[in-house]
Amino acid sequence: MIEHVDAALTALVRAAVGPEVALRAEPPGPELAGDGAVLSLFLHRVVEDLTARAAAWTDELDEQGRVVARVLPPRRYRFCYLVTAWAAAGRAAEHACLGAVLAAMAPHRHVPVRYLPPPLRTGPSIELDVAHPDLPGVAADLWPSFGVPPRAGLDVVLTATLTPAALGPLATPPSTVDLGVAGGPPPAPPPSPAPAVPGRRIRE
Repeated sequence: MIEHVDAALTALVRAAVGPEVALRAEPPGPELAGDGAVLSLFLHRVVEDLTARAAAWTDELDEQGRVVARVLPPRRYRFCYLVTAWAAAGRAAEHACLGAVLAAMAPHRHVPVRYLPPPLRTGPSIELDVAHPDLPGVAADLWPSFGVPPRAGLDVVLTATLTPAALGPLATPPSTVDLGVAGGPPPAPPPSPAPAVPGRRIRE
C-alpha cells in the first residue's frame, strides 16, 4: 500500500513542477544539491488515525446463517511527507518549486483520481493536507541526522484506508454433539453379597 501512496504523491507533484525538476524519495541531504533542481519527497512517518477505527469486526455468514469469517474494520493511516527543494540556481528557485507544489495542492481536499494508481482508485478517497498545523510534521531533532541545517519545506499528509484481510475460514460448527452416554452396553449389575458362613456352637 505504501508504494501506491508514494506513486499518488509523485504523480501530483510531477504535474505541478513539470519534467525539468527531478523527484527523489531520499531524505534531505547534501547529496541532493547538484546542477539542476530536485524535490525530495521524504516519507518520515506513518501513523494510524485512531478516531476513525471501528470498535469490532463484523461476521460473514453463509447461506445457512453460520459464521464462516470475521471481517476486520478498515484502518485509516496518515502518510507524512517532508517536501524540500534543492536548486543550483539558489534559494529563490527552491522556493519557486515549493510554491508550485503548494499551489497545486491547496485547492484539493483529496488527491484527484487521475493521479491515483489503479489499486487506490476503487477504495475510499485519499485525503490530502498540506501545511496543516494539527497534523504530524518533521521533528526538529531529525535535522541533525540529515547532515544539513533546517531549511524550508512543506509538510504533506496523505490519509488512506487499509482494509485488513478477513479472518477465516473459521472451523465448521458441529452438526451433532455426542456426549458418550448412548449406544453402549448397559452397565454391569453390582456384585451380589457373599453368603453368610454359619458359625460353630461351643458345647461345654
